[in-house]
Amino acid sequence: MEAGVGVTSSEFLQTKIGRLKTALDEANVLMDRQVAERDEARAQLSGLKRQNEELKRQIADGQGTASAASESPGIGPALEAELRERIAELERERDSLRASPSHEGHQLQERVGALQRDLDGARDDLEESRRENDASIDGRTQRQSR
Repeated sequence: MEAGVGVTSSEFLQTKIGRLKTALDEANVLMDRQVAERDEARAQLSGLKRQNEELKRQIADGQGTASAASESPGIGPALEAELRERIAELERERDSLRASPSHEGHQLQERVGALQRDLDGARDDLEESRRENDASIDGRTQRQSR
């Protein structure tokens, strides 16, 4: 092999660096999107938690009336379906990122793992809030029927 030709040539390295930069830029765009979506899910979760706390406060204050129940519908079937679809979409994106073989993929894998942990936490919080919300509505309904 001649000097300056092959895997150590500057032209080869420049090409490889360019590809790595492009892959990193694409990964950053995906991560920014996932972070924004995670933040949006957290905001929705925060709203549900506030609503749940308000329902609990109403129950504690004895203000659980049928009109209050109709004003605070909790998590509806449409919202739940939307959240489940979003979770499935994020899982598909995660799986496609995990399947991309490359050295720079290791850092991306770590970042995806961190986002996955955040997503799992948000999913758990959503489920817990939904259970608490359902329990609050059930408790109010039982008290009203007495």
